[in-house]
Amino acid sequence: GKRGILDGVALPLGSARLIEADCVFGSSCAWLLLRTECGPKRVHRCVLVRPDGQVTSVGEAAAGDGWLGTWGGRCAAGPFLFVATDEGLVRVSQDGSSRAFPETEPFVEASSRLAASPDGILVSDGREILLLTIS
Repeated sequence: GKRGILDGVALPLGSARLIEADCVFGSSCAWLLLRTECGPKRVHRCVLVRPDGQVTSVGEAAAGDGWLGTWGGRCAAGPFLFVATDEGLVRVSQDGSSRAFPETEPFVEASSRLAASPDGILVSDGREILLLTIS
């Protein structure tokens, strides 16, 4: 109901230099992913931003450490963020908890592109598109 753009979101960068950023929009929040560098150390952050601009949580991991340490494909479905890793899909909840799906490893790698569909998660490696579902 207000005019203008909300551009006052305080990002938790500190003294780090921003290398790359990506944003995935979900149904009730935006998942802002930041790839930063502070001296020789590379750090990835996941910032959960509500529609009113409030930052509700921040996760942090060193590059190469877990789902957040990868810089792979991502998509939002409902209240979750899905992340492609070399070990398969990972589902991240808004409270920061995560669940890995190692049975998807043969079909997913960190470079896979993801998209949500009403029937599951679409995975593309540039040659084919697969539909992954939970049964």
